Amino acid sequence: MIKVGRGEALYEMTRRKACIKNRVPANIEDAVVNIAVEFPAFGQERAANELRKSGIIISGGGVRSVWLRHDLESFKKRLKALETNLTPIMDKE
Repeated sequence: MIKVGRGEALYEMTRRKACIKNRVPANIEDAVVNIAVEFPAFGQERAANELRKSGIIISGGGVRSVWLRHDLESFKKRLKALETNLTPIMDKE
């Protein structure tokens, strides 16, 4: 690698920062995360359709991108998030 790129190969090459203006608004992102935790069995399209019924317009791909940012992309991870959110509630009872 050093032979090919010489000294430039040793410098840290970071990727570009994400374009924030392409993200969904915070209130929609919160709604997507809430429905993912409340109903972990819903897929991307089902979650998008349920949100659409409540007046929040987002595509299935948009739901997936929010889930990826919050580490909720798989059913197993959404179940784990549900368990961690319910633990304080169960302790109070």
